[in-house]
Amino acid sequence: MLKISLCMIVKNEATHLDRCLQSVKGLATEIIVVDTGSSDATVDIARSHGAEVHFFEWCDDFSLARNAAIEKAQGDWVLLLDGDEWLPDDAAETWPSILSDPQFEGAVVLNAQVGPPEDATVFKRLLFRNHQHLRFVGKVHEKLELLSAEQSGEQSGEPKRFDCFPLRVFHQPLSQDAAQTKALWYLALIKSEFKQTGLSWARQAELWQHQADAEETLGKKEVALSSLQTAWRCYEQSFLPESDLFGTFLLSRLILLELQTEAPELQSHILALLKRAPERFEGWFFQAYSLLLLGQSNLGMAPLKEALLRRKHLQPLWQFRLDLLLARYSLLQGASQQGEEILLRLLALAPQAELVWHLLRASLLTNMALTSDTDRLWQSLGERKPPQPRLQAQRLLREGLWSPEERRSLVRLGKGFKG
Repeated sequence: MLKISLCMIVKNEATHLDRCLQSVKGLATEIIVVDTGSSDATVDIARSHGAEVHFFEWCDDFSLARNAAIEKAQGDWVLLLDGDEWLPDDAAETWPSILSDPQFEGAVVLNAQVGPPEDATVFKRLLFRNHQHLRFVGKVHEKLELLSAEQSGEQSGEPKRFDCFPLRVFHQPLSQDAAQTKALWYLALIKSEFKQTGLSWARQAELWQHQADAEETLGKKEVALSSLQTAWRCYEQSFLPESDLFGTFLLSRLILLELQTEAPELQSHILALLKRAPERFEGWFFQAYSLLLLGQSNLGMAPLKEALLRRKHLQPLWQFRLDLLLARYSLLQGASQQGEEILLRLLALAPQAELVWHLLRASLLTNMALTSDTDRLWQSLGERKPPQPRLQAQRLLREGLWSPEERRSLVRLGKGFKG
């Protein structure tokens, strides 16, 4: 029988902990909870679920706390959850067969899709073999490394990692205030780790990237861009192999922020991403997106097709971005019905004002097509629908989300409608 040890570090998680521990019933064969100073009912709730509770004096170092928990694990696999995370109802039935895959042998780490129940948005380190040489390093945004591995005959450094798409974990979204408070805390921990000597270039790149994430959460996009650019320069010094996916991820994060801030380095980084990972969709996506923003959608069709050919196993957020780009290109190429259908499907998945504006433009392009309830769309924006299509086109023009070609189409619509 496969044995799984749930290992948690917690502090004041009484609000969510019961849901988390209920969700692992039938899957976790033991629960190890390391408390770092709770003043609420966290410890009592953990014990009510049969958890083995230990206490750890917090010292601003997540790795030390994580390692204190996993050192006590007796299972074949170690599962990591935070107090505000929980597993889907079918985990006890489906996860054991996944973990029995023979390719997951040795010092391996499985990354699961983690996010709100309606949308698992990011991959996160979650499960790993209970291997004596696997330990966490880093004060914040800690990572698993293979330490002293020469004694076991394995290569030290990075364990094998797998993005395991069937593994999903739900996460309680933070409020904006809570997210900003957490970002400030993480910035302080990152600054503390930067003071340590002997940090590798790869770790410095990771820390600068995490610093950028926190700065972006605090609304400091220009500062975050500078941090990401520093992260990329550090990464270029790391001499990690081309197969290392962190470089692809880092370039993608950098380009996304450069698109928002109109940074002059954008095109050079897109070319770097295409050279680094031509077999992946990201570089082709960004090339098509940037050409759209430059008003050159005729040149963007080829890279868009390349991106679509490589769209297998996309995370939901990337799938959403690619579908939205496809919808915008469809409208520009005259495939208005296809564009509108994609936008309606996306709006049902994630209601957003940006999608509403694009749908309103689609409705105008299709001569007020009946597939879109435009009265309701205007109402969702908190606005009254302008009485004439010409006025609607003029109102849409005041939005700042259009590419040059989309803007020109609205100008033509505004001039072309009578009355």
